[in-house]
Amino acid sequence: MSNVTDSQRVSDKLREKNPLPHGTVMVGAGLAANGLTMFAFLFASQRVLSEESYSVLGVLWGLAFLVGPGFFLPLEQEVSRALASRRSRGVGARPVIRRAATLGLGVATALLILTALASGPLADEVFRGDRLFVLAFAISFLAYAVELLVRGVLSGTGQFSTYAIVLGMEGVSRFVLAVVLVIAGVTAAGWFGLALAVGPLIAAAFVALPGRRPEVADGPEVSTAELSTSLGWLLMGSVLTLGLMNIGPALIESLGGEDQALAGRFLNTLLVARIPLFLFQAVQAALLPAMADHAGAGRYVQFRQAMKQLMLAVTGVAAVGLAGSLAVGPLVAKILLGEADPLARVHFGALAVSMALYMGGLALAQALIALHHQRAVALTWAAAATAFVVTLVLIQADALVRVEMALLAGSVVACGGLAVLLRTDERWSEARAATGSAVPTQ
Repeated sequence: MSNVTDSQRVSDKLREKNPLPHGTVMVGAGLAANGLTMFAFLFASQRVLSEESYSVLGVLWGLAFLVGPGFFLPLEQEVSRALASRRSRGVGARPVIRRAATLGLGVATALLILTALASGPLADEVFRGDRLFVLAFAISFLAYAVELLVRGVLSGTGQFSTYAIVLGMEGVSRFVLAVVLVIAGVTAAGWFGLALAVGPLIAAAFVALPGRRPEVADGPEVSTAELSTSLGWLLMGSVLTLGLMNIGPALIESLGGEDQALAGRFLNTLLVARIPLFLFQAVQAALLPAMADHAGAGRYVQFRQAMKQLMLAVTGVAAVGLAGSLAVGPLVAKILLGEADPLARVHFGALAVSMALYMGGLALAQALIALHHQRAVALTWAAAATAFVVTLVLIQADALVRVEMALLAGSVVACGGLAVLLRTDERWSEARAATGSAVPTQ
């Protein structure tokens, strides 16, 4: 009995010292599989596509990750938060899922209609006349609507092992489809776009298998205030947040002049600089339910302590990412993505700095969302987007420098503004006074 007690005490102490929320390691494994297979997917695609076609695939990559997660990540976040909050109170959450599915279907339908109306200009002006890319674009946000709703249910009910498998399957399915296309001798870029788009849908289908469907009890109907009131602000913040990180390839495509391969080279550089984000995305999936649980129970001292430890972890990861990008960024692009002519180290470094600030901003935003500051978070990301656009317009330089400096300006405004918001929250200040320590800063 003594040995069991001692072992439990050691386990509890390790858990207390761990700065990462419960579920991070499992989700991190899923994201690692997702990230590695994404690199493999792009590597395989680049082997058979021309530089110009690969650049168009890069544009689809940026737009798909902007519109899909941009519009439906708030669905995951709110479902996760609402389910975690209800679970902590012993309340059934099935009505939350029904309401969220209805909202998601409405948004997806609106996006489909808009895409259909704009299909001609999209094909001609964005995807160089390839209508398969328009179809892939439409499928991508439908697939993300389904997958992100599923992920919200899984994280909100604490089923992080299944959540991790879904993440991994998204990337693995894309890679397998790309390999099939390569073996079949397909060289039309649009088919690789379709393979990119259907990954989330295939991953979400895994949850329908026996033994994988989460058990959610019925309960009281969800009120508008419980779920949909904050979704508008979350939607605005999400689109702006992901736009900041994913619009680069499309801007490079339009600003790059005669260099039709530049968007693809920028995409490869951006992917390498974003490697540290994979860890944070794992933290993000587990962070919001944990923060919502602390905030819902009024445990603001624990809330603040967890956030302080998390920011220290984010700072460490960002520092390693910056050093790695400067030291071996071009080499990684050559090995993982098959980039024959990687950009100079300064471009890898500039994007890595932006990623570090961006990660800090994401962590701060998750804490503020748990404290119900969705409106303030969205307006801060709007200020960051404004800084991005103003910098892009004012700087007189080539396309790469303009986009990189705009991204840096937007990240600075986002991280700095969100840090100020957290410092001024009354509950955060009370927790700081109770612990007698300084507020974490990025």
